[in-house]
Formats: sequence, C-alpha cells, structure tokens
Amino acid sequence: MEKIRNLSIRRSFALYLSVAMILSFFCAVLVQGTAEQFQIHLYRKHLKEETYYEALEEAIYEENLVYWGNSHGVELSDVENFLSETCDFLITWSGLLIPMIGCGGAILLFYRKKIQPPLDAMSQALEAIAREEWDHSIDYQNRDELGQLCGKFEQMRLQLKDNNRKLWGMIEEEKALRSAIAHDIRSPLAVLRGYQEMLLEFVPQERLDKDKVMEILRTGLDQIDRMNRFVDTMKELSRLEERTVVCEKISVRELAQTMEETGNLLAAEAGKQCLAAYKGKSEIQADRELILEVYENLLTNAVRYAKKEVAVTLEVGEEFLVLTVKDDGEGFREDAETVTKAYYHSNPLDDLKHFGLGLYLSRMYCEKHGGRLLISNCPGGCVQAEFREGIEEQNR
Repeated sequence: MEKIRNLSIRRSFALYLSVAMILSFFCAVLVQGTAEQFQIHLYRKHLKEETYYEALEEAIYEENLVYWGNSHGVELSDVENFLSETCDFLITWSGLLIPMIGCGGAILLFYRKKIQPPLDAMSQALEAIAREEWDHSIDYQNRDELGQLCGKFEQMRLQLKDNNRKLWGMIEEEKALRSAIAHDIRSPLAVLRGYQEMLLEFVPQERLDKDKVMEILRTGLDQIDRMNRFVDTMKELSRLEERTVVCEKISVRELAQTMEETGNLLAAEAGKQCLAAYKGKSEIQADRELILEVYENLLTNAVRYAKKEVAVTLEVGEEFLVLTVKDDGEGFREDAETVTKAYYHSNPLDDLKHFGLGLYLSRMYCEKHGGRLLISNCPGGCVQAEFREGIEEQNR
C-alpha cells in the first residue's frame, strides 16, 4: 500500500482509470446479462409451456425469444412494456454509459484521495502563516509530486519562521542599540556639564586653585576624546551593512606572521605575552582585511582581561578557517548571545574605557563571511571565529 500511495500523480491517475475501466467492463457485462434475462422472463410468463418450447425451437437461442414474441404479437402490459424498453436501453447503452460513469467516479476519487488532502494542508498552513502561527506544520507523508511540494513548502515555513525570529531579534537589538547610544552620549555630556557648572560657580569666587582647574579641563578633554571615539565607532557600525566580503588567495603563513606581530605589540603594551601558532593548508580564499579586523577585536578583548598570557591559533580546514584566541583570565560571566550584543559590558566601569562593540562586530563579520563566533570558558576566556572559504563566490 505504501508503494501505491507514493506513486507519482501520473501513474496514480493511470492506475485509478485502469481499475475503473476493468470494474466498469465487468459491471456492464453483468448489467447487460441481467437485463437480457429479465426481458426474457417478461415474455416467457406470457407463453404457455407448449408455446414456449415451440417458440424456443423457432428462436433457436433463448435470447432471441424477445424478437420472436414481438413478431408473434405477444402483448405486454404498460409496466412490462416500460421494463422491456428499459432493458433494451441497458442492453444497448450500458457498455458505454457504465465506463463513462466509472471514469467520472475514478476522477472524483483520485481528486479526493490524491489532490485535495495536500491542497487543503497547504491552504491551512498558509492561513496559519497569515495569522503568524509559525508552528503549524504540514502533515502529509506521501512522496509524490504534491508530497515533494509540501516538503518544499515546509522548508519555506521553517525559513520564514527563522527569518521572523531574526527580524524580531534585529528589532530588539536595534532598540538596545538606541538605548546604549543615548547612554553613551549622555554620560560624557553629563560629566562636561557638571564640570562647566563647577567652573561657572567657583572660578569667579576664586575658590578653585590652578591644579584643580587644570584637572577639570583635562577631564573635559578626556570626555571629548571619548565622544570622538564614539563617533568613530558609530561610523564603523554604519558601514557594517555596506561591508562586502572580497575573497582573494592569501598565504596562511603570512597571515599568521602578521597576527603574531600584532599580538606581540598589543600584549607588550599591556605587559603581557602573546603566543601564536597555525596549522593546516598553506593557502586559502578569504577576505584578509576582514579576518584581521576580527582578530584585532578579539585580541584587544583578550589582552584586556588576561592575567599574563594570550594564545592565538590559526587552523585551516577543508571549508573553514578557524581563529582561536584564548586568555588566562576569569573567562566570560554570561552566555555567548549576551556577550556578543552591542554595547555589552561585564563591568559598568568599562563604560569609561571602551564601548563594548568588539565581540558584536566580530560576530557580524564572521556571519558575513559564512561562519560564526563561538564563546566558551576552557579555563579562562576562549573565542573561536570561523570563516568559510570562498564565501564571495557562493554569494554570487
């Protein structure tokens, strides 16, 4: 039964028609035979026994008895005459009408069993999608053409569900981003306003000495520099959507060497050590500048929280380039989804040092390059950035 249920629509239709024609043939033969016997019975009951056998000898075959009766003036009642004519009609036309009725029934049954169920299922699913009920799945297991169409429809539903989830995530992320922007603009402005009010109040009264005034001015300049950095960061965020992945053949050895030099420089400035290594293929098709931007963000974050040492590993597999940055610090306090949000700070005091966009930008760049950003503690902080090879060619 499963094989029959999974037949293609064309073969299923042919099977339905074939079965209908065979059944119609036997039914037509049965109807014709029954009509003939009934018609003979109508004439036979009007003949005496000796007349019947005499008529039978002249008619030779019993089915010719009707013609013999008509030719010898056997009289039938009105009802019998109507029944006889009906039998004539069935004998003449049942061979055509019954197959036509059988084919019509086969077509109707084919539609109700083979066509209507998947169409109803997809119609209900469309209505559910229109109501934004994304969990309404199509329960149609046949593997015919309509079953394959239902499977594609189910894939589309899951993709729409995922896109809807991502869209709402982006909306929530944008709300958080706006709130963070307002906070990061308001904080330095509040500091500047406070110091300006202090100067306006105490300088005319000469209640502030020169050193205090200079300290206030330096603090004000620091806040202005912070706002400049914030503007630069916002420019980088605005370019994020416009940033395209440009893949080219790059040497993994040279890339690792560049990372090692950058790592030693940043780690030395913080009084820490950076260890770098690479393994795998010698060349890869990837966006070198994008990978280095992600590396600098991850390295800066690792150096900031490391106690003594940062380890960098570059591994090239069959499809992905995997960049791993580890530090010997306390590790991440939150999950990956939280720490990769825009303007995330594990410590409120970090607001004065950086804007919490490093991991967020790194995640976005990894996804643009067909990869992902993985966060773990093993021990200390560990971040893995994956980049798919040749993603530019796949996106064309």
